[in-house]
Amino acid sequence: MTVRLSEGAIESLTKGADVSNPVLQVLNIRKIDGGNGLSRFRLMMSDGLHTMSSFMLSTQLNPMAEQNQLAPNCVCSLKKSVTNVLKDGRRVVVILDMEVVKSADQMPGKIGDPTPFVEGQSKASQSTTPAPTVRPLQTQNGSDGSMNRTPALIFGKKPMAAPGTPGGTSKVVPIASLNPYQSKWTIRARVTNKSGIRTWSNSRGDGKLFSMELVDESGEIRATGFNQEVEKFYTLIEQGKVYYISKGTLKIANKQFSSLKNDYEMTLNGETSIIPCEDSHDVPMLQCDFISIADLESREKDTIVDVIGVCKTVEDMTRIMTKNSREVSKRNIQLMDMSGRVIQVTMWGNEAETFDGTGQPILAIKGARLSDFGGRSLSTLYSSTVMVNPDIPEAYKLRGWYDKEGHAMDGQSMTEMRGPGGGGNTNWKTLAEVKNEHLGHGDKADYFSCVATIVYIRKENCLYQACPSKDCNKKVVDQQNGMYRCEKCDKEFPDFKYRLMLSANVADFGDNQWVTCFQDSAETILGQNAAYLGQLKDSNEAAFDEVFQHANFNTFLFRNRAKLETYNDESRIKVTVVEAKPVDHREYSKRLIINIRKIAAQ
Repeated sequence: MTVRLSEGAIESLTKGADVSNPVLQVLNIRKIDGGNGLSRFRLMMSDGLHTMSSFMLSTQLNPMAEQNQLAPNCVCSLKKSVTNVLKDGRRVVVILDMEVVKSADQMPGKIGDPTPFVEGQSKASQSTTPAPTVRPLQTQNGSDGSMNRTPALIFGKKPMAAPGTPGGTSKVVPIASLNPYQSKWTIRARVTNKSGIRTWSNSRGDGKLFSMELVDESGEIRATGFNQEVEKFYTLIEQGKVYYISKGTLKIANKQFSSLKNDYEMTLNGETSIIPCEDSHDVPMLQCDFISIADLESREKDTIVDVIGVCKTVEDMTRIMTKNSREVSKRNIQLMDMSGRVIQVTMWGNEAETFDGTGQPILAIKGARLSDFGGRSLSTLYSSTVMVNPDIPEAYKLRGWYDKEGHAMDGQSMTEMRGPGGGGNTNWKTLAEVKNEHLGHGDKADYFSCVATIVYIRKENCLYQACPSKDCNKKVVDQQNGMYRCEKCDKEFPDFKYRLMLSANVADFGDNQWVTCFQDSAETILGQNAAYLGQLKDSNEAAFDEVFQHANFNTFLFRNRAKLETYNDESRIKVTVVEAKPVDHREYSKRLIINIRKIAAQ
């Protein structure tokens, strides 16, 4: 069958005309370095009359070139493309979607005798549809007389006009077409996630930032604002609303901080313009690629995934101490979907504090991290988007299934579940096994649970005077004038709060281990809060000592973190108690009976 190319399509594409699925032939393909290790592919294409080498594959189409689907002489249909004008005036056609009509081995060679396209000279002008007049993309403020001559149209779709330019309009481009080679553009996107304001302080100074996730019908991108942009835009932007956004800086995305499917990310700058969009019904609410909970078993550890499920059970919120001595909120929930599998999800920070699981709501999470802790489990990240009963088809389908039949299922757990009083305990070990298996010697910390008895507690230096600020637990310095200084907050306070950092020796039937207990676990072991202990230490030394005597030889269920640490060239295992709870002997006995049966069966 003879393949007919879309003669004159190249001229129309460069002029910004609406060309529906033009058929072109690939004459050459070249791999170029897009910066920061990212590869791009540049194509020379022919419409039978002209050739042009300024075609660029969008990065999501890179696999077509890498897997040799695209090769010289193959014929393709361009399903979606956008024309950009670079800073030097050159026009580049970015291919967003394409289909190979004829592979290279099905073609005898080059079709016709095309000549290089030169703008303004055309031997196809009479055979093609005249290109529409392309309006220049103007700056949002329009304060000067200069205009950005950047036509950027999605072909096969009527271009959208953005407001904000006196005497004209700006053409809206899709998020998928954004790249660092463009200097001027406008997108129309919905804010699907907006972070809180984060601050930092280091040797170079102080600063603050916030980030947001943007989505349109073509894709998604993360945008970050710093300092002045935080002041300018943070209160303006509302999650869920749609905005026209132009003139941000584009760079290679740092995948450590973003799970979005885009090779680039945006930074807001002094020229950035953000204008609310009233007509937003056709902009999607979110782009999620939901994965069945059952399929998580075969995914790699630390994979970022989107999941949706019914919240079967919710645990109480707890507060834990991080390695940098910061308290954070934590809440575990059990999520089940139509596969009948259940997985534990750990929520952190504000999400953990505000989440209400009454009524077994549908929970959708975009960008959760998969862990192999306790089998398989999920954890939300700073960049995760958590939605309760979202207005999406998947949620309605899941709700109907659960109300009809799913509620009667127990579900098969992929995570070792916590029982009553179990405290989220997984990876049960005796203290002898902890040492024999060298837990904590790897690159990452190891977590284990055990039942052990308090043998000895060091009461010396177990209390310290800490900063009274809510989120700061740093030790304060007594200024000897009635004021206490916190170096971290760089402030002085008229008071302080007592905090516990307890060193204890615990033992089971086979071995013993020194452990460090911070505030919550230390208060559980001692049976008193830090403020009361501070008062006793200052006023009644005998009563203070008695608290420690009563704590000895009590048995607790401990969940611990083990990690090899080096200090003064000496390495040793440091075990920190994450959680301490009284032993629920009924549940403990059940676990022992199960272990006895397993051993007997062997």
